Amino acid sequence: MLPHEQILQAVTVAAELTGTQLSDGALATMVDDLMTYPLAAVLTALDRCRRELTGRLTLAAVVERLNGADGRPGADEAWAIAIRSQPEAETVVWTNEIAEAFAVCRPVLDLGDEIGARMAFRDAYNRIIAAARAGGTAARWSASLGWDKDLRQVALESAARTGRLAPSTVAALMPPQDAAPEVVALIGKVASPSGHEGGLQLARATLLAGKRRRAEREVAAAERRRQEQTAFEAERQRQLSMVAEKLGRAA
Repeated sequence: MLPHEQILQAVTVAAELTGTQLSDGALATMVDDLMTYPLAAVLTALDRCRRELTGRLTLAAVVERLNGADGRPGADEAWAIAIRSQPEAETVVWTNEIAEAFAVCRPVLDLGDEIGARMAFRDAYNRIIAAARAGGTAARWSASLGWDKDLRQVALESAARTGRLAPSTVAALMPPQDAAPEVVALIGKVASPSGHEGGLQLARATLLAGKRRRAEREVAAAERRRQEQTAFEAERQRQLSMVAEKLGRAA
């Protein structure tokens, strides 16, 4: 059965079970509009309409369920994510639309008006995601890294668990010196429920890289301490020589 036929059948069933009468023209228009979305998502949305609606089946009801299934958070959740980026120590994992909307409201937030900034963010975010959905653009998650390594690890582990970032991306962004064994295990599990070796190998490589960097830092620190000690001893000898010279002249 072709995708067009599958959607037509699903719309017909949903309309019948919700007591909705659609003319041939309305039915054809609804099917054509839904053809712009992924087939699996449309069938799922229509199935939800069949089970959830207590009133008529409408295109808006189907699209509402389609939009909720594309991985993009609602405006309130998106604002909660965006506002966490304010402290520069924080790492946030957000979509391009959240970042863009936050850039729009940032001047208002910088003036201290958080309520106004939130309203501006919501308006911009809803407008941006509507355009993205109309254009068929998929949600894309990325990390904005803060300077606090502990907070970064927490944020990246959460993104790995929820599937918002790929295991390879998490491994690359994780602070190497903080790649503890439990993090290695987490990344390995996220890579595949069956324990795919690729994720584990990547995590192990990250851990080994962290150990190498720690060793390099320790060597560099030891060398700095040696140089400082040498400089201190040279200065001490110079001072002693000056004192000895003054005592010699006084004698």
